[in-house]
Amino acid sequence: MKYFLLCAVLCMTQITAQEYSKSELSKYNQSVQKADYLNADSAFEKFARNNTQSSHLRNSIVGMLYNSFPMIIDLHIPGPIASTNTDRLHNGDVDGVLHRGSGIMLYQWDSGQVLSDHIEIAGRVINAPNQNPGISSHATSVAGAMMASGLQENAKGSAPEAMITAYDFNAVFNELSALALANSNTLITNHSYGYQAGWRSGNYGQGQGWYWFGIPEMGENESFFHGAYTHIDSLYDAAAYYAPQLMVIKSIGNDRNLGPTEAVDHWAYTMEGAWIATNTPRPRNCGQTGYDCIPYSSTGKNILTVGAHDRLNTADGRYTQPGDVVMTSFTSFGPTDDGRIKPDLVAQGNQMNLIASATNDTYIVGLGTSVSTPVVTGIAGLLLQVYNHHFPDGEVLRSDMLKALLINHTQEVGSAPGPDYQAGFGLVDAFAPAITIADAAQNEAIFKTGSISQGETVSYAAQRVGNAPIKATLVWIDPPAVRQEMELNDTTPKLVNDLDLRIEEVGGTTYFPWKLDPSNPSLPATVGDNVLDNVEKIEINATAANEYNITITHKGQLQADQRYALVVSGLKLQTQNTADEQIVEKDEVQLYPNPAKESFFIRLNADHGGQYSLLSADGRVISKAKLQDGENQINIAHLPTGVYYVLIQAEGYSAPVKKLLVK
Repeated sequence: MKYFLLCAVLCMTQITAQEYSKSELSKYNQSVQKADYLNADSAFEKFARNNTQSSHLRNSIVGMLYNSFPMIIDLHIPGPIASTNTDRLHNGDVDGVLHRGSGIMLYQWDSGQVLSDHIEIAGRVINAPNQNPGISSHATSVAGAMMASGLQENAKGSAPEAMITAYDFNAVFNELSALALANSNTLITNHSYGYQAGWRSGNYGQGQGWYWFGIPEMGENESFFHGAYTHIDSLYDAAAYYAPQLMVIKSIGNDRNLGPTEAVDHWAYTMEGAWIATNTPRPRNCGQTGYDCIPYSSTGKNILTVGAHDRLNTADGRYTQPGDVVMTSFTSFGPTDDGRIKPDLVAQGNQMNLIASATNDTYIVGLGTSVSTPVVTGIAGLLLQVYNHHFPDGEVLRSDMLKALLINHTQEVGSAPGPDYQAGFGLVDAFAPAITIADAAQNEAIFKTGSISQGETVSYAAQRVGNAPIKATLVWIDPPAVRQEMELNDTTPKLVNDLDLRIEEVGGTTYFPWKLDPSNPSLPATVGDNVLDNVEKIEINATAANEYNITITHKGQLQADQRYALVVSGLKLQTQNTADEQIVEKDEVQLYPNPAKESFFIRLNADHGGQYSLLSADGRVISKAKLQDGENQINIAHLPTGVYYVLIQAEGYSAPVKKLLVK
């Protein structure tokens, strides 16, 4: 059964181009200010009516969706430092610079004000004016996961020297677009909340008990709002489209396994805008298939969505293999109704040490995609700092490039290679994308933004960098999809411009991107023609070829010229020059030969010796030992061929990380 929907904001503005346009963004800003679903007062009056027990809902109701359905905020309530290799950036392991978020402003939309005088964040928080005046424990904890300084080490945020501006979530799109109108620089925003979908327990106006937000007229066993691409999702996509400098990072939700274990009396909200009492048996969220329980507002194409895994069960808390990562029992699984890969990636979201708003020196232990998300937001801030260091005169770091960096370098999760609908493309990693930025500055990686026109093919000639695995990710900010009808499990593709990435060995094999089968969501990923996602990732682990062609094409009619971002590690453009690989820049330390086979040497000209660490390409420590003055030989005969990194420290000298090629 289909239902007609009111045409929302996007019908007011014709989408013509993807460049940053203040005029188009201004139209968007004016239209969202007038949108009915932002009128929280009238929505509360219509929804709560005369229920005396529902006054606590006022701060959670932000408006109405589709004429009658209440938009009720659902807070995705809350040591990831080692699991994400963030400490490698904090310690200066990438380029000798301490990347801790200094000079970076992050933005947060949440349930209220942050306790700005907490000792972990004091002096680095701006609570935006004209917001909810109450101090929010949730907002404070989320902010701490991003940028707590680490006075209590296990509560340190990903970007412990960053600043933050905090908003409440009552006028998100108006404030997002106003912020982008005022600032053309990269804007990284955190959104650790969603909207009610499926089962919830609490008091939503009819007394304490179970409530089902699923529209029973459309299906008794599954919530329409799980996996749906609604006008809210199109608004997030439109914000990013009109303001490509805007990076929205959003929690995927905690809906999985939520609900009663047997038939119970409960309330359900109908399309007519009324509660009905019922005892219809319904499975728990995700209960029918184990998949498809991502709430609407987290299904957008142009946002980065984050799921949650349990604390890594390893000795040092670092990733060593895919089996180290176990998804939490609550994190929502994809796919979207049209089959896209969501979440995009995951971070730790359980047993998290967080700052609390009780007093300015208190802490709590929390869980949820609410805290896995700011972990990633803080990492995005660090990568912006790395980018600004290496490309001080470069173009603005757009959201498509930042998203491509993060997805290209995720750690493998799951029982089979490639993405899945549980963890997306895998576990977030801070170290590898930072190295790729540094490599790109030295012409040892591909880091490109471009545009493709109707009927055009874009090609890049590339060659191998050592024997490292090749990873390539293409991301584009797709025009928002606009739907006029409401249908349970609407499989109509939401992709507007369908770009295609291919890598071909010159005279040899052509490699295709990963894809998943939404009709069989538990099946492993395969490679082929991905026609659903605006993210395409290719991984090549075993190849002897040296020269490659990278091509970007498109299918059908483009709505407008489409900008894209391409990140490739393991390849460089053929026109680029390779830096001298034999001698390290400083006289105090030399590393040779490079490439190496059986062993390599570190020559140290220091008075008191030093130490080295040998890291794998994904940031794991393989070996470490002290160094003596003079020549030190390190045996690597046992290592497989590939790319490694060497960290060297000596008295009064800390060298940037050195790339070592093992033949």
